[in-house]
Amino acid sequence: NTTFYMAREGSKLLLLEKASSPGVRKACGGGAMTDLKRIVSIPRAVCEREVGKTILSFQGKTRIWTSTKPAYLSFRRKNFDDFLARRAVQSGAALASGVKVLECRGGRVITASREGGKESALGAKIVIYADGVPTLAWKDHGIGFSLKAPFYEALVYELRALSNRTEEFHFCLFPDK
Repeated sequence: NTTFYMAREGSKLLLLEKASSPGVRKACGGGAMTDLKRIVSIPRAVCEREVGKTILSFQGKTRIWTSTKPAYLSFRRKNFDDFLARRAVQSGAALASGVKVLECRGGRVITASREGGKESALGAKIVIYADGVPTLAWKDHGIGFSLKAPFYEALVYELRALSNRTEEFHFCLFPDK
């Protein structure tokens, strides 16, 4: 979303995607707070469902929140990430797929081609880390989460059935110990 607004304002941007296309390889599920739908203007074709019940299971305890208003959106990450990248490109950003970012320091971005592994360097005034957790921002600048930080594994399901009538988000977190 940041690239969309920056490109729309005339900034020269390059999106670097390590996979063949955005969202192909994602570790996290496709869900977000409903406010995101308004902020990002997510089209109906991308947003699959809005749910008002949230269940959190953590270390053997369960809490349930319900609301008459939807609290979460459900979407497939491939569709959502494609939407964001396409919108940024339509606003003037460029997209390079199959490029792995190895390091970002002092306005210099070191990349490697996924196919040949050839390294190259790019100049950048601004680097936006959209690589998830843990992020290269920690390695390069001490921002975000370290690979050594305690993490929790989450049980994530993304159901592809058209008849899916799930009216809740259920987060199951397991301590990594």
